[in-house]
Amino acid sequence: MPPQAAPSTANLFFRTLPYVFLRMLVYLLFGFALTLFLGLMGAIGFLVARLFQGAGLPLVVGLIAFMGLISLWVLAQRYVLYLVKIGHVAVITEILLKGDLPSGTNQVAYGKDKVIKHFGSASALFLVDGLVAGTVRQVMNWLSRMAGCLGSIPGLGLTVSVARRILSLTANYIDEAVMSYILRHEGRDVWQTAADGVVLYAQSWRKLLGTAARFVVLVAVGWTAGFIVILASLLGVARTLTPDTALQALYGFIALVISFIAANLIRWILVDPLATVAMVTCFNRAIEGEQPSYDLKAKIAAVSGKFRQIMQRTGQTTAPAGGPPVAG
Repeated sequence: MPPQAAPSTANLFFRTLPYVFLRMLVYLLFGFALTLFLGLMGAIGFLVARLFQGAGLPLVVGLIAFMGLISLWVLAQRYVLYLVKIGHVAVITEILLKGDLPSGTNQVAYGKDKVIKHFGSASALFLVDGLVAGTVRQVMNWLSRMAGCLGSIPGLGLTVSVARRILSLTANYIDEAVMSYILRHEGRDVWQTAADGVVLYAQSWRKLLGTAARFVVLVAVGWTAGFIVILASLLGVARTLTPDTALQALYGFIALVISFIAANLIRWILVDPLATVAMVTCFNRAIEGEQPSYDLKAKIAAVSGKFRQIMQRTGQTTAPAGGPPVAG
């Protein structure tokens, strides 16, 4: 599909609402489970404080709760949330390429089938994405260092600093865009396509910077506002529940964690799906008609250990000689 005929970000967002709602449901259920867990730990902390007269054990219980939250998040991220996200990317990619899904297609089933067809299993998907995500971050660091050389030029220091910050904050959305590139190339070796997708990102990063900047601002403002409002409300409630300073400390800690979870839920439910659509769309438009540069592939291999691992999976240790020069 020609770039000018591609649907807009808003159009794609609304056309993939079934996946947006699925992502919302999964995150809400996950947030509900975490809140129940915190409530249970809060009750245990209350009992401990009553039994031991506020000897500091409630804070220990709070730390145990925090470690439990991290474990639950890693488990959910690995086995549930990411599969849903990449299924959404598969549907976005198909609509970008062909204008629509086949008539009567269930979006959720279609996305799942596409992911299985390309990667074979969730384990293979996670392995590919782990190396792609690591490579993207290393490439971003490399690009940031290159941009940093311009910082000494009068008037460019602030601009370069902002660009580097934007690059570092958009890593999650970029690796989803590269996964979209893999999904759009059926029949090709997944590892070779992953390597090409990373190179195309490095060639086109300047074209993505404007879109990335808008969503970095949106994510930062939405998260900060949600966190402050929720934390202030919960701390006010905590102060009215008990005069006991130990319990207030425990409730304050729980309020902090709940506010963190709630602020992230707001981001995951409202902002992340829109940012995913925007970055995948922008990336596919930016690389339209582009070919991966062999010269740039060799440079990335020299600075990124993760990229070399991807290359090794293709049976190559270095980029082939010749080919198109570096572009972008």
